[in-house]
Amino acid sequence: MNVMVVTFGFEGLSADEVAAVSEDLAPQFAEIPGCLEKTWLLDREAGRCGGVYKFADESSLRAYRNSELWAGVQANDVFNGFEVAEYDMIEAATAITGGVPSGALAG
Repeated sequence: MNVMVVTFGFEGLSADEVAAVSEDLAPQFAEIPGCLEKTWLLDREAGRCGGVYKFADESSLRAYRNSELWAGVQANDVFNGFEVAEYDMIEAATAITGGVPSGALAG
């Protein structure tokens, strides 16, 4: 499993507006192939938001990074200062602490 953490600043919207837009956009993100889970992030004081994505595999993460949806997020003039980090998940330890979506691990 692979994890991607994305954060970015926002301008021209309040934190409440960002939260409302996020809720409106969530159904599109729920349909990302191979994305098992997305946690939406919001730091009201710093004016930053983002997400933590859990992907079934690296190819699913790559496909998202090459998608129109990802390109649209990055092209939005409201967003700036993108920081993206990608990680391999330590699956056995994560499963013990409840961080693996139900049914996500094979075998």
